Amino acid sequence: MDYHGSSILDLPLNIVVDDILSSLPTKTIIHWRCVCWTFRNIISDKYFANLHLLRSPGCLVIHHFDVDGYLSAYTVNELKDKPYPNSPQHNQSMKFDLKENFPRAKLHLVCSANGFLCLRESDAHAVCICNPVMPEYLILPPPEHTHWNIWKVDYAFGYCPVTGQYKVVCLSRIETHDPATRSSSYKLEVEVYTLGTRTWRNTGHFTHRLRGRSGVLVNGKIYWLVNAEELCECPDSKWSFDFETELTEHVSLPPKFSEDVFSYISISLGFLRCCLCVCDNSSYSDLAIWVFNEGGVWTRDVFICKTSLRNWPFVDVIKHMAVLEDGDIVMFCAWENLFSYNFNKISSNHFNISGRYFDVSAHVTSFFSLREFEGENVEIF
Repeated sequence: MDYHGSSILDLPLNIVVDDILSSLPTKTIIHWRCVCWTFRNIISDKYFANLHLLRSPGCLVIHHFDVDGYLSAYTVNELKDKPYPNSPQHNQSMKFDLKENFPRAKLHLVCSANGFLCLRESDAHAVCICNPVMPEYLILPPPEHTHWNIWKVDYAFGYCPVTGQYKVVCLSRIETHDPATRSSSYKLEVEVYTLGTRTWRNTGHFTHRLRGRSGVLVNGKIYWLVNAEELCECPDSKWSFDFETELTEHVSLPPKFSEDVFSYISISLGFLRCCLCVCDNSSYSDLAIWVFNEGGVWTRDVFICKTSLRNWPFVDVIKHMAVLEDGDIVMFCAWENLFSYNFNKISSNHFNISGRYFDVSAHVTSFFSLREFEGENVEIF
């Protein structure tokens, strides 16, 4: 008598998609995509991509590069477990090698939005959007600068939940010279590229120099701090760009940072529990995280006493933060330090990452395809 075993495909499709596939770790789903065409078609469907994004755990994306600054690889680590590649219990780490496609590129991570990574090439000012999970990438046409006196170019990347559009922002620092006073001034020209349009548009300018390369994306807006030397001219000290309206506005910080230049130099913007936050690591005794709630009020949400902790980077600027499922806060600061803080045990933990040179950013994986943007030249890596 022939025996015919049961298959997962014998189950109703909604159970396969809603209850099984969408709940699996990203690395496992990638493997399932290779099993058969049925799974590949299910995982490639936009319904599945949207469902997976809602359930996808937060990640850390680790950018590895060599001593000369050239890209080596990206490692994506889900925060459902401990996100550290050297940890023996971690088996969901995904490594993506981009050297074959960008062999001599000094690529820097600009920002992450819904699984898409925005990378910029520091020497050639090229911009690349990729989804390493798919794995796809596209290269944007260069901005059509009309000025010869551009000193510096930075980029930002984000998603507008109202319009569903993804946009890249180019900030060009332009010098203007006044012959009468023999003085120079600067402004930041803003150009915007919407994925799928193949066109850059000029939308205005900032009047202050900004601190940091790419800003912090929160709920459809991206935020920057102004340079410390301009603090007296811009007491609000923080600017935002709205990806829906494409307008800029200034937003106030907690009063302490507008009055104390030293504290201002040592703070950083971040994203914590779906809100914009300010991390203050200027004190040798404690670390404070201020959260900007929906009512537009700053509250000190996190306070950590540093004097009893070992291996804590006392006054380094905290660059990125993420929250694990158990409530631990993972932080990354200058000098390649990745560490976490446990509120229940009142303890910190420092983690070793393979390779000496790396950068870290918060990320979420997705199965959205860049081919959704008609007119873009999408490549596979």
